[in-house]
Amino acid sequence: MIKEKEITEKIALLHSLKSSKISHFHYSMKASIPFKAHVFVETMNWRMSDFSESVELLIKHNHITPSVSLIRGIYENNAITYSLISSIKRSIEQQKVDDNIDDSIMSIVFQARYDKGVNFIHITKLIENLELSFKDSKEIYKALCEFVHPNWDGVSGCYSEINEKLFTTDFLKIITTDHSVYQWIESCFFIWDGNIYRAYRKN
Repeated sequence: MIKEKEITEKIALLHSLKSSKISHFHYSMKASIPFKAHVFVETMNWRMSDFSESVELLIKHNHITPSVSLIRGIYENNAITYSLISSIKRSIEQQKVDDNIDDSIMSIVFQARYDKGVNFIHITKLIENLELSFKDSKEIYKALCEFVHPNWDGVSGCYSEINEKLFTTDFLKIITTDHSVYQWIESCFFIWDGNIYRAYRKN
């Protein structure tokens, strides 16, 4: 059964976090890191909202397997955001700007892999860091990857079924909202809205 009310509430929460613009005059010319951090937060709010709305549309039309790609993307968004929040928190506690904070923001918000001299963000490392605070994050992410990558889970396991009585292989959409696996996928969609989201607000 789809938790339609909970999904709608999650989308509404994300909408409430979005801003249409920020004024450059709110920051000193010397306050480049606060400005960059603010841009990061606002763009990530829009990205999370867009991803979640798309997941909702896919679920409503019973496209569950494609929705997993976006849910995995939401986990990556969480890992990146948590990494930045941790850097900001360390900077405040130590009263000194964290050495990597500017490079991290620049790599995420203002640069691309095809730019020369960019320090790439390795998402697997950030997922491992997330695991330090939120148990099982790494295992959940790895399981989601199995559906996204062209492995058995995401290919044959989702779109084919052996009929032992007729000795045929039938092709159909296996993972629907009626399938038991859907409940796990839906839980993965909601989990960031619990402990992880509260940690963001707390920090």
